Amino acid sequence: MIAEEMGRQGVRIVSWLAGTAIAVPMLAGCFALGAPLAVGQSLLDVARQTRSWLPSPGRGQREQKPPVPKVA
Repeated sequence: MIAEEMGRQGVRIVSWLAGTAIAVPMLAGCFALGAPLAVGQSLLDVARQTRSWLPSPGRGQREQKPPVPKVA
């Protein structure tokens, strides 16, 4: 192996290390931001669905629509 080939291999190793050093924090940041966002979105969806099951607090018993009779 000549000195020129060793130099190229050194450049490849340094560039690989630099790429890895940049990629690891970027991926960690994506996971650190993405996971709470996904959990938060799921919690909001659950809250919306739960709220849709509850009766509206502004409407009394008289103001609600009467049940529609079933046709036999």
